[in-house]
This record gives sequence, C-alpha cells and structure tokens, in this order.
Amino acid sequence: MGSGSSYALSAAELVRGLIPGGQGSGASSYTYMGQSGIPAVITRNLKEHGPRALATVIVTPIAAKLLKRVAKAPIRDMNRLMKWSGLTNAIGVKV
Repeated sequence: MGSGSSYALSAAELVRGLIPGGQGSGASSYTYMGQSGIPAVITRNLKEHGPRALATVIVTPIAAKLLKRVAKAPIRDMNRLMKWSGLTNAIGVKV
C-alpha cells in the first residue's frame, strides 16, 4: 500500500497518519534522527528537498514575469502583423 520507497508516502499513508493510532502499513517503522513514523519521513524529506522546492516557488514566478516582459514586444508585433494581413479574422487566433 506504500508508495514504493522507504521515505516516500502515499496519500493513503498521510491520511492514516493524521488519525490518532492510524499509522498503518509500516509507517511507524520509519526512523530518522530520533523521530519515528510519519514525522520522521516528513522531516527527512523537507531537509533533503525543501531548499530546492523553496527555490522553485520563488524563482518560477520571477522567471515567468521576466519572460513575459521580454516577449511582450514580439507578441505585440505578431498581433499587428496578423491584424494587418487579415489572418486574425481568417483563423480566429490571437497570440
């Protein structure tokens, strides 16, 4: 019923972990830095993957905003060209 790795939890294991005494399917066998059970898995995963996840959450919107600024002029020019040539009405697409 697990998700295949000793430090990966399935949704079912997480839900069972929220219920007092509900750590089924071997979740209580996880140990990490003196902790056991689902808190041990969460602590280990946050320690290993937390910085990368946080960087992704911060960097992705900034990169999207910069890309939008850089691409604004070419998109505007393409829309003008399509309007001038009549393609916008013919194909019904606006970039």
